[in-house]
Amino acid sequence: MRVGRLYVISDDHSICTGLGLAGVDGQLAYTEEELRQVLADIGCRDASHRNNDCGALVIITSGLAARCEEFLHEYRTKNQLPLITVIPDTDIGG
Repeated sequence: MRVGRLYVISDDHSICTGLGLAGVDGQLAYTEEELRQVLADIGCRDASHRNNDCGALVIITSGLAARCEEFLHEYRTKNQLPLITVIPDTDIGG
């Protein structure tokens, strides 16, 4: 496992672009299925996989997290890695 890896998954293009300019890898996702696929693509499989080669921190924006709340709760309960944290969307007034 690569220690110190950071990844952003967002439904907001400006967040992916902004964090990308800071050197953070990221990908857009709008649905639970897309979120599952991105996590699998970056090596974050569920706890049933023996080779869970996942980064240390995955940042998810609040809009995507709200749409995938049940999945994220279950995923966090079953997996120690990655550490998933939620940040606000750029639309903080809405």
